Amino acid sequence: MKGETAVKEWGVKELRLGEILVVSLQTMRSSFGNMLLISLICWAPVLVISVIDISTSWVGVPFLMAILTSLATILSMAAVMIIVDNVRQEKEGNLWDVSRQVCARFWPLLGATCCFYLFVVAGLVAFFFLLYESLRDAIRSVMLGHGLWYGYMIDPSMAILLAVASIAFLCTYMFFMVRLCFYFPAVVFGEPAPALGRSLDLTEKNMWRLAGLLLVVCLIIFVIMSPPLVLGFLPPATIIETLVARLLSVISGMFFSTTMAVAYFDLVKRHDAEDSHDLAAQHNS
Repeated sequence: MKGETAVKEWGVKELRLGEILVVSLQTMRSSFGNMLLISLICWAPVLVISVIDISTSWVGVPFLMAILTSLATILSMAAVMIIVDNVRQEKEGNLWDVSRQVCARFWPLLGATCCFYLFVVAGLVAFFFLLYESLRDAIRSVMLGHGLWYGYMIDPSMAILLAVASIAFLCTYMFFMVRLCFYFPAVVFGEPAPALGRSLDLTEKNMWRLAGLLLVVCLIIFVIMSPPLVLGFLPPATIIETLVARLLSVISGMFFSTTMAVAYFDLVKRHDAEDSHDLAAQHNS
């Protein structure tokens, strides 16, 4: 009952973290067949190459898989988000219409995705440079004063420094991902690429709420993907195991894309409400 109420109020009121997950699951359930079918179409080349790799161990497979996986991820995420938008607007969109909309946004999405990863990588490189510069004297002191290793035990001071650097890296990576990752739905729904500025605007006052949402989504996806991850450590991988792992990966991607789309529309509503409030305040003053 609570889930049905949340879905009906989608677009009418701002959603809390739990309500975003409820709406995402309800939306995914209502359109599961269409989402799965179009996602499988997008991922079909990857599935075929995965089977070929098991059968022939062709040396060029990793490079080809990387390209096809990237393209399939962009296409399938965009398709699922468009289906979510149709559900939100209570529109009857068929898969042909969804495919046409995805194709129309493919090149902007590809360019925006390249810009996103270049921006993130550049930010992380700059972060590591600043971190190294700030800890350089401490690192040299530990290495020269005590030596890096005691047998098989790492020096405690160095371990603390590595732990601090690792935590700082994870926090920085999460910051970039939360603040910038909503470029994707923004471009899908018509914003000019790369839409990184739009993502920054939408997430400005929602950092911690969105970080919690993404953390919960990642934990759910980890649970979904646990069986194939375990099987992956038990060689040799069979064709059935590979296909099951790919299928669970597709379903996980559907859930992630649905949640991102629902969160994006909620952010847009919050941002528009704030703009209206600011305009009203300026008018009254």
